[in-house]
Parts: sequence; C-alpha cells; structure tokens
Amino acid sequence: MRKEYSAGNFIGMIRSAARSMRWPALGMLGGFVAVAIVAVLAFYVAPRLTGEKLPLRTVSGAWITLHFPDDSPVAQESFTHLQRLEQELSALAGTLGIPRTDLPLRINVFLHSNEMELRSIRAQRRRELFPISVDIIYGEDAHVQFIQLIGDFAVGKNRSRLLRYGLIEYIRVPEQNHHLPVAALPEQLQLNLEELLLFEGRFPLTRYQLFNSPYAAAAIVGLAGIAQLAELERKVSPDLSDMTVSFVAFLSEHFGGPEQLMQLWRPGSLDANLRAVYGYGLAEIDRMWRVAVAAVGPQGEGWAFARGSGLIRVGRFDEALALLRSAYEDHRATGLPVGEIAREIGWINLLAGEWEEARQKFLQAQTAGIDAAHELRLAEFYAAWEMAEAGTVRIHRSPALSGVESATLHERAIALDAELQRMQERLGMDATGFPERTTLFLGAAGEEGITTDLRAGVVAVASNQELDRSLAELVVFHLWRDQTLSPVLRAGLIRYLIEPQEDHLAQLSDLMLTEAWIPLHLLDFANFPARYVEPQAAGIVAHLLVTYGVEKFHTLWRITSPLGGRRSLDTAMSIIYGFTRRGLDAYLRQRAV
Repeated sequence: MRKEYSAGNFIGMIRSAARSMRWPALGMLGGFVAVAIVAVLAFYVAPRLTGEKLPLRTVSGAWITLHFPDDSPVAQESFTHLQRLEQELSALAGTLGIPRTDLPLRINVFLHSNEMELRSIRAQRRRELFPISVDIIYGEDAHVQFIQLIGDFAVGKNRSRLLRYGLIEYIRVPEQNHHLPVAALPEQLQLNLEELLLFEGRFPLTRYQLFNSPYAAAAIVGLAGIAQLAELERKVSPDLSDMTVSFVAFLSEHFGGPEQLMQLWRPGSLDANLRAVYGYGLAEIDRMWRVAVAAVGPQGEGWAFARGSGLIRVGRFDEALALLRSAYEDHRATGLPVGEIAREIGWINLLAGEWEEARQKFLQAQTAGIDAAHELRLAEFYAAWEMAEAGTVRIHRSPALSGVESATLHERAIALDAELQRMQERLGMDATGFPERTTLFLGAAGEEGITTDLRAGVVAVASNQELDRSLAELVVFHLWRDQTLSPVLRAGLIRYLIEPQEDHLAQLSDLMLTEAWIPLHLLDFANFPARYVEPQAAGIVAHLLVTYGVEKFHTLWRITSPLGGRRSLDTAMSIIYGFTRRGLDAYLRQRAV
C-alpha cells in the first residue's frame, strides 16, 4: 500500500532526524566553541593581561627602524643591534646582486624575546601602520627573513615552499659541501627532482610568510590562524632538506652563482623558471645534478659520518656502526662533530639493548654540547628490559610483561621472525630494501618511550595484541618508498596479511548477501566504522592479488602514493585493471547471483 505524506508527517520526520543527530551535532559545536575560546584567549586577552601594548620603543637607522619592548635584551645596546642588522641586510643584497633601490625605503623590524611575545604583539598591531615589516626573535638568525624580504620585493612572490627553503638554506651557508649528505644517502631515500617536487607540501610555511611578508595577513588570529601557526611546528625530514639544498647549491655552482640563482625567486612552476633563467628544463637539470652528486664519493671528508647516519634511518645498523666508529676515531684529524657521532653510535647501542654503552655515548654527546637529554632518559628507562634475538628479529620486553607470557622471550622472537618472513613471502617481496633487522619494543607505551620508525624497522607496541598488526604495517610500509594515500587499500592489505587463514574472497561473497554490505565505491572510514570497512577492503585486496597477481598490485600501491602521482584508488584501478570499484562491485554481484 502506498504511504501518503503530509506536511505534518514531513515536519515530524525532520524533528526525529534532529533528535537523532542532536548529541553528535552538539559535540561538534562544543568543539568549535572551545577552539574559538582558545583563539580569543591567545590573541586578544593574553596580550592585554601581560601589559604588552604598542607603541614599542623605537630606534631608526638609515634603512631600518627597530621596534622592541622595554624589557628587551637589546634595550641597552639598541643602536649597536640596529647597525648589525643593517650591515647583514646590506651584505645579503650585495651577495645576491640586488640594488638598494629595488628594496623598500624603510623596513620596520620588530624584535621579540620569544614566540609568545611575537604572537601577542602581532595580534595588536595593524598592517596599515607597518606595511613593510619583519618579525624576528632575539638571538634568531635574521638571514632567513631578510632573504625572503629581498626575494619578494626585488624579484616577485615565489609560491614554491620547496624552492624557498632550498634557496634560504643555501644562501645562509654557501661554503658547505651540500652534496656530500645526498651522495651518502641510502638508495631507498634517493629521489629525483620530479619525485622531490611531489613532496612540496612537506615543506612548511615560514614565519616570514605568516607574519612579515607584505602579502601575508596583518594579524594571524582565529581558527584559521591557529591552523596556519601549526605550519611553523612542522619539521622537514633530513633527506628532503639535504636533497633540496644540494639541488640549489648545484645551480649556484654551475650557472652563475647566487645572483643568477636568485632569479628563480619568481612566480611560476619550477620547470618554467629553470627554462627562463638557465635554459634547461627539469629533466635536463636533474641529469646534470645527479652527475655532480655522484662525483662525491667515499673519498670525501665526512663521508663515513654522513653515510653512517643515513644507514641508521633505513635500519642497516651493523654497517652504520662500522662507519661511525671509523668517523669517531678520525674526528680529531677531520674536525667532525664528535658529539653528533657519539649520539648516533649511542642510538645504535640503545636499539641493540646495550644500555650502559648507550648511556656513556649520550653522556659524551652532552659533554660535547649536543642535546641528548631525551636519549639519556631512554637509556635509563630501558636498562631493566629483557632482550632476545632470532633471525632478523630483535625484541625488547618490559619487566612488567615478563610474568604474563608462558613462552620465553627467545621463543617469541623465533615465532615473530617466522611471521615476518611469511608476510613478506605472501606478497613476493624483494627483501633488498627491507631493514636488515626488525627491532621490537614490547610494552613501550607512553610519550616518554621510544617511538615507532617503520623506515628503520623499529616498532614500539604497548601489548601483545598489537604485534601482528604492527608487523603487517611494517611490511606494508616497505612495499614502496612511501605509503599509499588510500586508507581502504592500506587497511585491506594489513587485514589480508594478519589473517592468512581466512578466505577473504568467500567472506566478500557472503557479505554481499547481507545488509552489512557497503557498495564498494562508497567504502570509506569517514562514513562507516572500521569493522564494516576492513573485511570488504581485505576482500578487494584478496581479489586483486589472487586474480591479477602481486606485480600489478604493487603498481596500484605505487601510483596511489605521493611518489607515484597521488592518483585516487578508482583512477588507479581503472588504469591498471580496466575497472573502478563500482565496476568491481557490479562484477562481484553478478557472480554471486
């Protein structure tokens, strides 16, 4: 019988829906209100409570006007500090070939004692009063902001975070051998220019872009401001940093020096700018850069330390230890930083369970001026832990778990080594790029403990229940040099690996006949709980692996990763298999009938 709907029925439906959504909606609203209150406190209330207000004390020179609070460390020597800043800016402009007339007639420099002071004062002033301003913190290297100021005013706004980062770091210290760290990188970490550009988003905005640039907002406040300020906290990984600066150094060394290099600071793509400034495209520059990097080999001073540090990051600890010990013995002749070498050796000792040796090395690093306080706490925290090895697995176990298990720690290591090998064999993995040893810390919960580093094969888990999934995540991570961006693909493969006894294809067919079935093109974690998504995701993975083989699946994994082009799962499936998830859903339904 057909159901009739009236206006009253319709209103009742809306009320019912509203009641069902009331509590989640209130929770979300409460969250937004809380963040808004934090923003107001941080940017409006706090500055007034602390008594910080404008105008600040001011001194002026020929080029710069310096603003600072009454209690600033430079209050007694403000003119000396002002002259130093003007000399630095003038020297940079000369090095980069930028005439004084291309830069602002007057630059307002705001000097702050700390980050909190910077934010509070910045929230009070208005752009109209200080249209050309630079914010620095006392003791900070002003070169970063000055280089960006020169580039933005004299050449044009550069939107490439990667290029800005590389140019600034090279111009700050042009005399270093920037190619040695890249030449010493393990093969798993090497990227060409095209791949490097795919990681553009890994390079954060800078303080200049947020606070100082004439193109930036006058005051970073509110919810959007908090999100932007979080950019300042992001760290660039060492390999991306080294490769970017090496690339920029190569351009400077081979094509006209810093003055010509600065012409890249312009709008447009890197490929277009390279052609405009140097007459070569991305691919040609990449080939020349790689030849220059390859010419730097083990004969270079500092190679042992650079190579050893890189090998730690990919889990090749034995080879790294030999190189670092060699660097340690030669540090007096080579001038290498003994504190940094000691800290790296201490880290290998720590992972090997050599707690006292690790502690001694970290103490030596501290004595040499390297901050190793966190590492020292780790060495002391793990001093009472058990350790056992079997095959490629090394496991450390908390004393709190010693009486919980019936198996000995060595037996557990044997079982985990076999499990790890089984997972690799099930996917037909080439173990060449896999860490030589998997180091497990069982019972390592808490922020103070060691953290998981899948690249190096270090896994920290709080309980036995997490071990299988963590091993699967380790294997999945090393399928390619970077994770797929598809959570469905990743979660499905992990479940496929940790449940080898299950017939995932049969489960997929069974699910299709129930109300729990989710159309595959709608499958995601945003709209459905993991308990519904994961079984179907594992079925998709099983179907692709069993029907089409591991090689095609690896290709699917690769092209849905940052290094492979960031394609969506459906686009990638269409390219490789000739169908999308919607097409696979239709095929499976037809077969199930």
